[in-house]
Amino acid sequence: MRRGLLWGLLLCWALPLEAQKEAAPPPAEVRLKDIATVHWGVPLPLMGYGLVIGLEGSGDSRQVAFTVQSVANMLRRMDITVEPARLQLRNVAAVMVTGTLPPFAQAGDRFDVVVAALGDARSLHGGLLLQTPLQAADGEVYALAQGPLSIGGFNIQAGGTTVQKNHPTVGRVPNGATVLKGLAVPPNAYGETFEVRLIAPDATNAARIAQTLNQRFGPTAEVLSPLAVRVKVPPEWQEKAPEFVAQVEQTPVQPDMRAKVVVNERTGTVVLGGNVRLLPVVVAHGGLRVEIQPRIEVV
Repeated sequence: MRRGLLWGLLLCWALPLEAQKEAAPPPAEVRLKDIATVHWGVPLPLMGYGLVIGLEGSGDSRQVAFTVQSVANMLRRMDITVEPARLQLRNVAAVMVTGTLPPFAQAGDRFDVVVAALGDARSLHGGLLLQTPLQAADGEVYALAQGPLSIGGFNIQAGGTTVQKNHPTVGRVPNGATVLKGLAVPPNAYGETFEVRLIAPDATNAARIAQTLNQRFGPTAEVLSPLAVRVKVPPEWQEKAPEFVAQVEQTPVQPDMRAKVVVNERTGTVVLGGNVRLLPVVVAHGGLRVEIQPRIEVV
């Protein structure tokens, strides 16, 4: 009964939606950076091999030879000599660490890294990533990663039963990588154009962004697709392109918000967005009657 009522209401509300679309009030203005991002420069993927310790018995088994060898080599560099065959390392796991060096990043900047088990570790929960060099495809080391892992899952084994949620062998270290050497920035690195990419692709919003930028800075923007708008740096801003990007990000834009009706069948809740408009309608179901009437107010 409830499901039929909800779908009936939804149908009645959706039908007048298009008829009233033009009457919707204009949405509030937002900053361009709230609905889009500026893409300028090319990020550099980085990767490294490391060790995670402190795993409380959920690390690699002795069958993973490279984990044992890695720990033995690390201890040897600390002037501690141990035979690899004598090491018991269930608290250690070999991992691959990946991250992306942002464009124009400089020494001392930090960014997130993703850590994934390389051997047969059951879980990385509670682990600590030891210092791991991150290098690019050319072999150059650009950053060092280390820190405690944040895991979005778990793997519990007891009495022959296993309970697992998500992927406990993959985690993140927020701001875990420190840039050692940033990419060289030539004088003309910013170039003459850049792209503004919408977070949610929408042809109407892309056109509005281009129109707003052209009104503010002159003929500088053109729509490439529902996702991207190309912006040309005006001649007077060529020597201070980063400041121009900041001005673009702060530009007020009036986005086109879609009218939405959300129905929760389990709780019987109906949520209508601010752009939804209702025409006069009567819905009757059993002993329930819903009537929407226009009301004229004179101020």
